Amino acid sequence: MIFIGDVHGKISQYLNIINKYSDICSIQVGDFGVGFVDIPWIEIDCRHKFIRGNHDNPDMSREIPNYLGDYGYYNNIFYVSGAISIDRNYRIEGVDWWRDEELSYLEMSNMIELYRKFCPRIVVSHEAPTEVVSYLKYNSHNNPTSSALQMIFEYNRPEIWIFGHHHLSFRKKINKTLFIGLDELEVYKIGD
Repeated sequence: MIFIGDVHGKISQYLNIINKYSDICSIQVGDFGVGFVDIPWIEIDCRHKFIRGNHDNPDMSREIPNYLGDYGYYNNIFYVSGAISIDRNYRIEGVDWWRDEELSYLEMSNMIELYRKFCPRIVVSHEAPTEVVSYLKYNSHNNPTSSALQMIFEYNRPEIWIFGHHHLSFRKKINKTLFIGLDELEVYKIGD
């Protein structure tokens, strides 16, 4: 399995990556560019999945077969979509910003409950838990998604947690969890 950092509509580079790893499934960690650019989904095998970032149209994403969903499990990996756009005041709602870019309070509560039932070994999310964000040079203010992710991290510490959003290549072990932050189009591989 490979994990791919934010794409931001750079479709040809993304296609090069999945073609290079043609025999491996992938999960892209959000900010694919859904709603910003035309994406040739017909060319992208359903083995290549993505979660939604804050720069992905939520309604359009939910219509694409490659979209994993807002949160849940896939191949024993727990995933959480969404994040807050710190620049939302400069964006246009419904054009390049969506009010539901983060999970709602009820969705976050349901996500936390599902996480607690299974205590996964691997987590992939667009945003990172609050504790991890504090280590990043781009330190966004505390937000609901980051806080909810911190809650699940404190409940059960997975072996690996992969995230995007911050556009930094980041590796740090915190309380036995290896956090892997992916830069734009960076690839991280797990397993053979």
